[in-house]
Amino acid sequence: LTFGQRLVAGGTSRMAGQLFLYPVDALRTMAQSRPAASVGTVALLRQLGAQKLLSGCVTTSAFAVLVGGLQFSIIGSLSPAIGTCGASIFGAFGSCLASVPQEVIKQRLIMGVYPNFATAVSTIARSEGILGFYSGWLPTASRNVPFVVATFTSHAFMQRRLLA
Repeated sequence: LTFGQRLVAGGTSRMAGQLFLYPVDALRTMAQSRPAASVGTVALLRQLGAQKLLSGCVTTSAFAVLVGGLQFSIIGSLSPAIGTCGASIFGAFGSCLASVPQEVIKQRLIMGVYPNFATAVSTIARSEGILGFYSGWLPTASRNVPFVVATFTSHAFMQRRLLA
């Protein structure tokens, strides 16, 4: 695939996954933000309602196009030259440029800090500057880089084994 094709394929697949799993992620975030014994998952779902679980879903899922596109394009382009492991490291860091702001906005929308995407973006930009979109960058990269490396290197290994 060309770089552009990887960008489209990776971006589209990441967006689809985000779009379908956003309500589950929102429910997880809400459940983790409350004391464990306070309410069960079903009761929490009833309490919140579907609207709360879908708040910001489409706009933050659109962000996922860039995240997936960057990750798959970088990994696919660099793998032949530097190997899957090295390409995965670059791909994970590259995708964090878009995924961390996406997560900051998404989590704040889920938690009700801001009523909508536009307000979230403008308020973060005005009150925290560009670095506000990257709060939690180091813990996110510390989680994502090993995950992406493990995923793509094991995938490459299995491809070689199965095609050998």
